[in-house]
Amino acid sequence: MNILLNAAPRLWPWLTVIAVCVGLEAGALYFQEIVGLYPCELCIYTRVWLTGMALVALIGIFVRGFTWPRRLALLALFGLTLALCRTTWKLLGIDYGFGNDGACSLVANFPSWAPLDQWWPMLFMIQDACSATPEVMFGLSMADGLAGVCVGFIACLLLAIVGEFKSRDEATD
Repeated sequence: MNILLNAAPRLWPWLTVIAVCVGLEAGALYFQEIVGLYPCELCIYTRVWLTGMALVALIGIFVRGFTWPRRLALLALFGLTLALCRTTWKLLGIDYGFGNDGACSLVANFPSWAPLDQWWPMLFMIQDACSATPEVMFGLSMADGLAGVCVGFIACLLLAIVGEFKSRDEATD
């Protein structure tokens, strides 16, 4: 029991990232498969960033006891969050009519070495053109919700990164 209590503080941040990402992916699949709102190119890229974040957090669970791998995982999460923020900004632009360059394709630009839309079409296949995201709750659209998630992730990750690099405790290596 004592081992679990000692591991919990280092484990819950990684599990939280995974839970948020998986929850958002599940919500997207609910809207796709149950409600019938099919994903556009930007929605698919959002799913890619969230999947990447969940995978990095899973790696973070295994390297959390080692200083530099843990720090690298945090920095990778921060980079993926910035990519998610960029895609979310484009979605907000479509919702609110600003900065829309009209670049929305029905074909994903995945590299040839990782054709995610062929490997897992249910999650990564583009099925619709870009348009305003639907309202999900309390008058907020999917893009609004993602913006809130991005702000939360950025704030928490900045605190974690600053804490990591300010700490002098290298005894965990």
